[in-house]
Amino acid sequence: MEFDNALLRRILDRAPVGIALLEFDRTVRYCNPEFRKIYGWDDDTILGTKLPLPEHQEHSTSELVEELRSNRSVVGIETVRVRKDGTAFYAKISAAPFYDGAGNPDGLVACISVTEENHSDQLELRNLEYLIQSSSDFMCVADLDLKALFINDRGRAMIGLRHDDDIDGMHLLDFVADESRGRLTDIFHSLRPTEASVSVKMQLKHLETGVLIPVSSSVYMVNDPHTGEPISFGCVSKNLAELNELAGRLE
Repeated sequence: MEFDNALLRRILDRAPVGIALLEFDRTVRYCNPEFRKIYGWDDDTILGTKLPLPEHQEHSTSELVEELRSNRSVVGIETVRVRKDGTAFYAKISAAPFYDGAGNPDGLVACISVTEENHSDQLELRNLEYLIQSSSDFMCVADLDLKALFINDRGRAMIGLRHDDDIDGMHLLDFVADESRGRLTDIFHSLRPTEASVSVKMQLKHLETGVLIPVSSSVYMVNDPHTGEPISFGCVSKNLAELNELAGRLE
């Protein structure tokens, strides 16, 4: 079948997903009605507009654009985007590089869809993940046997773990100075599901250098949202040495 422009436009206009031709800086050159609707425009003033983007997505989007410039396509990426009015929404995006008649990169073809199912939960989880990884504090989750399940990036740096180091089999107490282990163990054993948190001053240790890090920690129990039964422990620790240094500078 030979597609004429009118037929191609009818197909794009009826597509159930948002489709657009964008500049590499996200300026819209063309989009179908569904794309315009998803981003919150009710007319063609979206054309020539640089699409808004959540601040915490700028770095990952730049990396995605570099992939597209290198002649690679991306499919089904789950992410957060922002509408015209500033509201965030959870979406799946796909994109492929677009070339001009001379074969030079000339933008990208983008597709976007919004899944209403679990929309709020997924968006909340994405925002929570961003907050945790942006925090300057040590954040750790361990199972009921105190085996480490998760440590945020800042926490890894504090105790000398790389971003991609496997923590499987590591124990929460492995990150704690010897003199603090007994007290921390007692706190975990005495925690109750209804308790908000318990505060304690202790020392973490750098796994490579052995340097001790004074911290102020909040320890709490994580309960199953459906049954209320305890499923894990959480620990958030502030570096007291950094706080004291900052206080000195302010003085």
